Amino acid sequence: MHDKPLLPSGLHDRLPPEAARCFSLTHTLVNSFMDSGYQLVMPPLMEFEESLLTGKDDSVANRSFRVMDPDSQRMLALRADMTGQVARIASGALADEPRPLKLCYSGNTVRVAPEGLHKRRQYTQAGIELFGAKDVQDDATIIADAAATLQKAGMKQLSVDINLPCMVEHLLHSLPEDVREHVTQAVRAKDVAAVNNAGATVIAGILASAGPADKALAALRELAIDKDDLPQIDYLAALVDELAKRAPNVPVSIDVLEIRGFSYYSGISFSLFSTEHGVELGRGGRYTTALGEEATGFTLYIDDVVKLVA
Repeated sequence: MHDKPLLPSGLHDRLPPEAARCFSLTHTLVNSFMDSGYQLVMPPLMEFEESLLTGKDDSVANRSFRVMDPDSQRMLALRADMTGQVARIASGALADEPRPLKLCYSGNTVRVAPEGLHKRRQYTQAGIELFGAKDVQDDATIIADAAATLQKAGMKQLSVDINLPCMVEHLLHSLPEDVREHVTQAVRAKDVAAVNNAGATVIAGILASAGPADKALAALRELAIDKDDLPQIDYLAALVDELAKRAPNVPVSIDVLEIRGFSYYSGISFSLFSTEHGVELGRGGRYTTALGEEATGFTLYIDDVVKLVA
């Protein structure tokens, strides 16, 4: 009997029949993306550190493996996420293509530290990005296309939760420094009482408003929100109306103060869930590329979706 070879923690072989299901699922998703007008791009597994890790999302840099390139004597980074690579392609090789530019991708990523319930360091992603995003129509396009693709793959019962990370940042920075960190942690924990006790009553009200879109919007409009934040509430309402037309069978909820993992986004962010299984299937949102172009996109978690699709 041969000794079983060991793999590093968080890495795994994908065996039959799951490997075939994963391949078939990815093929279905990418074909659906392309049928919706997205062009496929295939970035490399690693790039020079300074190009791969450009942008405001420090979490990607902190999660990335680095190696020395013996040829150039420069540091390379293995991708921990593919969104930045697709943005680089849009800003570089495809910079002269007409906007809006719709791209899709799929591939494997690897991260330094184990993450999530299953302590994985190896992930398979697929996603869509729209560059030259101008208005609520583009955000609705990404959400509706992502939902339609998941439904084609067999995920029939979906819901979408919409967030506003930029409003969170503005609200928290308006607090006195001595309570800011405490309130931030309470917001992360969804502890309305702790936020109230810290004197951040508006933030507590916003936190308590989370729920179905119609009720959440009504509650948000009744709060004494800073006038500078009101346009974002109007934008949310317009997005909800647009989604009712494009994805009428996908319930929408709003949780303005959801901040986990959304630091990359400069506008709305959102997650798609399987309501049947209570599992997050992917997330996305609006962001600004390193060269200042407005974009919106979505990343699917293939590793989680494949377990739910028969």
